[in-house]
Amino acid sequence: MDAANTRFRVGDRVACGGAECAFHAEFIAVPDLLSARVPDGVASWQAAYTTIASIGLQTLRQLDPRLGERVLVIGQGSSASW
Repeated sequence: MDAANTRFRVGDRVACGGAECAFHAEFIAVPDLLSARVPDGVASWQAAYTTIASIGLQTLRQLDPRLGERVLVIGQGSSASW
């Protein structure tokens, strides 16, 4: 464990994001600020969508829609099969 890491412990489930940092793997090395602990009540398959959801949320923050305005979201969506 890196001495600079104060947020995570061995055994914690974490989700990460960031270009060239986030990969689907059992073990990775990623900057601390691009990681977040996965709460106990969240399934791993749900946590895997963290980065995708954060991109959409950041877009809404930048857009700053007001009550009554309409927003159209267009995209390829997830390639996951349900």
